[in-house]
Amino acid sequence: MTNELQDKLKALIEQYGASAVRKQLTQISGPPKRTTRKTAVHYVAGMSLPAAHKERLLNLAHAFQEGRFLPSLGAIRDLLHSLGKESGEIKGRQTAVPAIFKLLASCPTDLLDRIITQGLYSEPVELAPIAEAIRASATARQADKANDDEAPSSGGKRHSV
Repeated sequence: MTNELQDKLKALIEQYGASAVRKQLTQISGPPKRTTRKTAVHYVAGMSLPAAHKERLLNLAHAFQEGRFLPSLGAIRDLLHSLGKESGEIKGRQTAVPAIFKLLASCPTDLLDRIITQGLYSEPVELAPIAEAIRASATARQADKANDDEAPSSGGKRHSV
């Protein structure tokens, strides 16, 4: 059938031209359907869930869209792994929306509350204490180095430059 169809289409294209054949096919079958990915909020809004559970998931969906929840693929993989789901097929944040929110929908509300209130899986918030510790450590090293530079060496007199 494939060869027969191909032969007939070639004949039609030769007789009428590719654009005319394409135009007629579009009129017969309708325009090509383009799929658009739902945002996290639209995805969650379309889920059938108890109101309290849906409210928590919508909260997380808004945070996801704003980049405050699961801001990176690493954070997404960590969440999925911690909840016992493989993350191998996920190639981007938006493609992960169904997997994330289906999994979260099956979680107890107390876990969702903990994720929301403690800011779990929102890396930038968690990095602030680490960044502060790095700054403090760098300041301490600079102070130590300055003290070492000021101390006279044990091998003789110090000369000023």
